[in-house]
Amino acid sequence: MKIYLIITFYFTVFCLHVHAQNYFERTYAFGTVNEGRAVIQTNDLGFAILGSTTPGWGGQTNFYLIKTDSLGEAEFHYSYGGNGIEQGYAIEQMPDSGFIIAGYSNSFGVNNNYDGLVIRVDKSGNQLWSKIIGTSEWDFIYDMKPTFDGNFVLVGSSYGSGNGISSGYIVKMDPSGNIIWEKFLNLNEYIDLKRIVSNPDGSFIACGSLSYTNLYPVDGLVAFFNANGDSTKTFRVNYSYQEVINSLGFFSNGDLALVGMSYDSTNDDKNEFAVRMDTNGNAI
Repeated sequence: MKIYLIITFYFTVFCLHVHAQNYFERTYAFGTVNEGRAVIQTNDLGFAILGSTTPGWGGQTNFYLIKTDSLGEAEFHYSYGGNGIEQGYAIEQMPDSGFIIAGYSNSFGVNNNYDGLVIRVDKSGNQLWSKIIGTSEWDFIYDMKPTFDGNFVLVGSSYGSGNGISSGYIVKMDPSGNIIWEKFLNLNEYIDLKRIVSNPDGSFIACGSLSYTNLYPVDGLVAFFNANGDSTKTFRVNYSYQEVINSLGFFSNGDLALVGMSYDSTNDDKNEFAVRMDTNGNAI
């Protein structure tokens, strides 16, 4: 039996002249199992969606890119990757209306090791180049953001820092895919960095989780980096249960908005979790 995982996105547009509310609901499927993880509005007021898809004839997942118009009608959709596993996590639009997409893959590494994978496509979805980033061990990319100097910063985790466990992994690359620098965050614990933001001064803030083992219990993690990718300070987020920080943003005064999951293992309860934190690590 084929299982179809339907990707559904809801967008709302308000028409000020007639005070009516217009919306659309669309589903998109390329193969048998499809999953969307990132969406952006494009410069033509359409949308670009990135995730993964399993080909209709079976096999492993590939990157899956969908471009729609402003009403969600698909203009094109393509899959990208090799014969192994690809998972797409982040997408940004380029000045020429093309896209740069990022995630991880085990199609091109030695012994099927996972590496970060970055692919550049034109505005019609045609692949222009692909770059593998990472070490000789397992590396994962979960987020990517443009920097204020016209480059990109990518974040995830890596087992290639030499300490035998997963470290935070942060990479800066130019629009052609050339690596400017790559750095590791080592705290002698297992680290997963899930999201990153780029500050106007060139510094970065990332969030995720850290743990003494590769299993639960875990705590949330907020990490600050300078413009060269060096760690300047980190904060552990621990409020009695097991917390993971999955995304972050800012309040107008510069405080951090952190959201994620809090897990009570005694009751097997998982709840949404949010905290407002100042840049000194104090919970508001």
